[in-house]
Amino acid sequence: MLIANVSASRPICKAAGGTITTIVVNNVIYIRHAFTSSSNLNIIKKGYVDYVMVGGGGTGGRSSSVTNSPGGGGGGGARQTSNTFLNVNTYSAIVGSGGSAIPSGNTTGNGGGSSSFSGRSVSGGGAGGYSSNGFSGGCGGGGGTTNSSGANRGGGSGSAYGFQGRTSFGTGYNANSFGGGGGGAGNGGGQGSSGGSSKLFSDFDIRLGSGGDGASASTNSNDQPSGTNGLGNASNGSRSMGNTADTIGSGGNGGVYIRYIK
Repeated sequence: MLIANVSASRPICKAAGGTITTIVVNNVIYIRHAFTSSSNLNIIKKGYVDYVMVGGGGTGGRSSSVTNSPGGGGGGGARQTSNTFLNVNTYSAIVGSGGSAIPSGNTTGNGGGSSSFSGRSVSGGGAGGYSSNGFSGGCGGGGGTTNSSGANRGGGSGSAYGFQGRTSFGTGYNANSFGGGGGGAGNGGGQGSSGGSSKLFSDFDIRLGSGGDGASASTNSNDQPSGTNGLGNASNGSRSMGNTADTIGSGGNGGVYIRYIK
């Protein structure tokens, strides 16, 4: 049986805005408002809310040469806040954009934007490196290395709400060289080129902030997909097989998710 289990000391909130769904957590029914682009939450009846925010995902680095191994972008940092009292008012839910796509060239990735709500914020993911360390962010970008530099590059640092990117490894075009995976909200960039995993927020029935994979011998010839909007997922690094049209997809936009007892 579903129960609300509300005491008189915790007024039930009522609001409008975003995409509204009903979720059930531990046999309690909640209303969830999802914002995948910036907008307003209008509180109609004052009360307590919980919310989680994720920053925009970072973009992986891009190389036009098979001998370079750029790093994956970092996922957006993900932060949960509970028991926040909101009066009748209009509150801005600011959603960080994902790092922009990279259609050509040899370059580091682009970082994601910050998300915020009710006076708190969380950073977007760090950019993946080309021939440099990954960049810091909500979750750090993976390090990238070039055949000419010969040096492995460290992953960017994460914040209190995400993990560090992975160091690149090896040089040249071979199966044993790869760019570092970007950090995720669930864990750091993995061994090899794997990006860090997203983090499950079971209170909101959602996973947020996965890191992008670093470039490797298995990811050199195709366009790399964009991260999913609303989830703060990062895009992968890529090295081309001489096809200069290969594009690094953008990082996914962040999101703000607010819930209260029905």
